[in-house]
Amino acid sequence: MVKAGLSSSVDVSLTRIDAPCEARVIIAADPEEIPDYSALPSRVRAALRDFHITLDLPQGEHDEITDNLIDELLLDGEPVRLARLKPQT
Repeated sequence: MVKAGLSSSVDVSLTRIDAPCEARVIIAADPEEIPDYSALPSRVRAALRDFHITLDLPQGEHDEITDNLIDELLLDGEPVRLARLKPQT
C-alpha cells in the first residue's frame, strides 16, 4: 500500500493471531480528505493485484458477492477480507 500511496488511506489488520485468521482492509481516511474517494476500492485492488491478492467478503455472509457490493461496504467503512486471486482457467 505504501508504493501505491495508500498507506494513509487504508489500514490492514488480522482477525486473530492464531490460524485460521483473515487479513482485512478498512478505509482509514475521511472521505472529505480524499478527492477521488469513490475510486479508492479500485486503487486498492490495483495495488494488491501485483501480489495476486484481491478484495473479498467473509464466506457465507452474502449470497452473491460482487465487486460493487464489496466496494459499497468498503466505502461505508466496513472491513473487507483480503483473498488470493484465483488463477484463470
